[in-house]
Amino acid sequence: MTYTSELGGGDYAVSVSCEGEELFSYNNESYIHIDLTSPPSLPEHTHSWSKDWNSSAIHHWHECEADGCTVTEDSEKDGYSVHTYDNVSDTTCNDCGYARTVSPMPDHTHNWSSAWSHDDTHHWHECSVTGCPVTANSGKDGYAEHPLV
Repeated sequence: MTYTSELGGGDYAVSVSCEGEELFSYNNESYIHIDLTSPPSLPEHTHSWSKDWNSSAIHHWHECEADGCTVTEDSEKDGYSVHTYDNVSDTTCNDCGYARTVSPMPDHTHNWSSAWSHDDTHHWHECSVTGCPVTANSGKDGYAEHPLV
């Protein structure tokens, strides 16, 4: 496609071509050539990661502060990881400082059965309270080897 225009008694002319042909503009005083056969390249984006942490209940990351950043998925951002704690009762993430709420373990009072439980080599009393945290027989009341007779 070509477009040519002359205005004002021949003092000004414009000519445009496309589809691999030259694209240019011309007037009596200047000539400008613009090649549009390939799209112009955009400047390369350089991330500028914040020093501050962002977080969810499970993960933390750094946001990019540079204009035009196209990274929108948190999992693709700098420092993205799960929170790290020293133990199950630790409330503060070691990396980002996220504060979580930890429900305290309910107090448990054993109610040991008077009946004996046993296997081939040992005997013990079971706790009759639902949710007893002692599951290994060796931690139960009266746990011992059977006496040799």
